[in-house]
Amino acid sequence: MNDTLVPIPELDFCPRYKANLETGKIWDDERKSYLKIKPNLYGYRYSTFNVNGDMRRCSVHTLIYSAGMGVKSDYWKAMRLQINHKNGKDDDSFKSLELCSHKQQYEDEYDPHVRSKLGKGTRLSKEDVRDIRACYEVFEGKVSYFAHCLSQVFGCHYITIKNVIDGKSFKNVG
Repeated sequence: MNDTLVPIPELDFCPRYKANLETGKIWDDERKSYLKIKPNLYGYRYSTFNVNGDMRRCSVHTLIYSAGMGVKSDYWKAMRLQINHKNGKDDDSFKSLELCSHKQQYEDEYDPHVRSKLGKGTRLSKEDVRDIRACYEVFEGKVSYFAHCLSQVFGCHYITIKNVIDGKSFKNVG
């Protein structure tokens, strides 16, 4: 293996895991292989890491940036900064990551991929919200399945449907 592997401060320099800054992958020394990590619903890659018996769920881009900078994420979070993917969420290499403010992440001139972060831009009507809530009252099954199915019907993100069901949005609609 010719890859340069770097310790990860975010994982307390646990000797089991190392970061490959060039590829944006995490090496597992016990398994002698790179972790296979699939993206979550937002397109970010997460995994659970066993650090000295303590299970931690972390994003790969946070671990790569932590390793590249040699600091924990508390360092940039204290300055109210976030990690931005310059080349899109599917590239976790260190060269494609940068720190920016939350506001900058949603500016076209700063991030050409901003449209992918904002979603489809459709807003549910009050009638849609009432229909969703009425359907959910008679639904028997997992909330996540319901939200995923209806998100496709209404052309929105599943979190939008889940927030309607949980009463986190459209509170004024009865």
